[in-house]
Formats: sequence, C-alpha cells, structure tokens
Amino acid sequence: MALARRELWHGNGQRLFRVAVELAVIALGDDAGNDDLDSQVITTLQQALAAGYQPEVDMQIDPQFRDLLTHQQFRDLTRRPNKKMVASGPHL
Repeated sequence: MALARRELWHGNGQRLFRVAVELAVIALGDDAGNDDLDSQVITTLQQALAAGYQPEVDMQIDPQFRDLLTHQQFRDLTRRPNKKMVASGPHL
C-alpha cells in the first residue's frame, strides 16, 4: 500500500517523506532485517528530497530511521545540507 502511495505522490516531497516514514516503521517491525524494504525507504527518501522536501529533524537522529544507519546510501543522503536545519540552528 505504501509503495502504491509513493507512485501516487511522485513529485510531492512532503507526502513522499511520509511514505518513507511509514516504510521505515514497517521495517523496524521486521525482525529479519529486510534489506529490500530498507532500500525502498532510502529510495523514497531520495525522491522526497529531490522533490524539495527538507526535514526539520536530522534523519540520522530520528528513531524511525535508526536501522538505516548501517546503510552507506542513507548516511550519504543525510549528509546533504538542509536549509531548514541550518536556518533553525543556534544564532551566535
């Protein structure tokens, strides 16, 4: 169902991010550690960011994505600069 919504919301970064969160939560409940599902989460996150979505919370510390920290693609994806997080950071 979530993958069908990903196709439906193509180009809508906010909706795609929600789909990625939904997939990540499903993956967290999968005790077998489904790499294909992890790949789907990462692909959906890539699509959300490409569509302009900028998360307000660092995805590397978001508990919903904790199982993805072992994936190089996820770490690379979360290293991209995020204007919202930079803008909301501490002001000196």
